[in-house]
This record gives sequence, C-alpha cells and structure tokens, in this order.
Amino acid sequence: MSENQKTQQIKRILESDYFTIRLDESTDITNLAQLLTYVRYVHSKKLHEEFLFCRDLSIRTTGEDIFHMVDSFLKENQWDWSKCVGICTDGARAMTGRFSGLVKRIQDIAPEAKWTHGGIHREALACKKNPASLDITLKNAVKIVNLMKARATNSRILQILAKSLTVNTRPCYYILKCVCCPEEELFRECLS
Repeated sequence: MSENQKTQQIKRILESDYFTIRLDESTDITNLAQLLTYVRYVHSKKLHEEFLFCRDLSIRTTGEDIFHMVDSFLKENQWDWSKCVGICTDGARAMTGRFSGLVKRIQDIAPEAKWTHGGIHREALACKKNPASLDITLKNAVKIVNLMKARATNSRILQILAKSLTVNTRPCYYILKCVCCPEEELFRECLS
C-alpha cells in the first residue's frame, strides 16, 4: 500500500467513532506465518472494509505475539483501543484462548469489543478436502481469471463477458460476476 493511501486510510479511521478488526493467521506455501488484518469503519456515512496490514509473525504465533503486533500498529498510528467494538477471528486457541488469547487481551483494554467467529476460515477448511478433479478445476479457474485480470484489455473483455452471462446459461456465472463486477448487488450475494 502506498504511503499516501495508508495515511488517508488512517486519517479516515481516526475520524470514525468506531472500528472493528478482522484477523487471520495463516501460513503461506513457504511455511512463513503471517498475520492478515482488515479494518471496518464508517466514513461519510458509509461502511468501509479495507485491508490494514500483513506482517510476518515470529517463531511463535501465540495470542500474546499477535496482540503485541496489532497493539504496536495501533499505537504507531495513534488509534484508541476504546473505539474498537468488534473482533473477528477464527476459533484458533491463540485467537480465542480464555486467559491469554488475542480476543481476551483486546477485551481487557476495549471491553465494548465483541468477538465473532469469521466465516472465511470455515470456507478454507471446507476446501481442503476437495476431490482432486474439483481442486484442479478451481485452480485452473483462478489461473484463467488472474491471467485475464493481469492486463487492462483482458480485464475489460472479461468484464463484458461476465455481464453477458446469466445464471441459467453458464456455470461460471457467480465466479465471473464476483471477480469482474463487484459494484453490482450480486457481489454481496457471492460473499454471503
């Protein structure tokens, strides 16, 4: 994220009365543990959900380590924990442990923050047991969409194709609509 975009984002969040954070600790293909953090806040009477940061986790991925990483980011940017009203994580012990989990640590300093279990983690778990044929098909679909989205001309062609499809005529309707036409109401259907 460019420095200007980050500055503007932080300014908008500081102006908001409340914010929520969504966190997920994941391991990439090189076995590097990373913390992905998103923020949701209100700006100009509209709800915004944006990527906040992705940082490498140290050797351990305990609730304390994750809390210190998030806390240091908030302190660097003069955020007030008391404005945090929601936390969304998976059900991992490091996140939800009763005594030293991330949620417990945040709720100790932001008692108004309510925890919800994130659905993205469940979807990722469900996809781990895909049959080989479905896995290959999904990987190919992702490769095709990434190829098409990599160049502006390809992206415009893909968007025109997606807009011309209907639910009854093409099985890839929802995938293309979600990828190419997020401004439409259908995008919300894809995510629910």
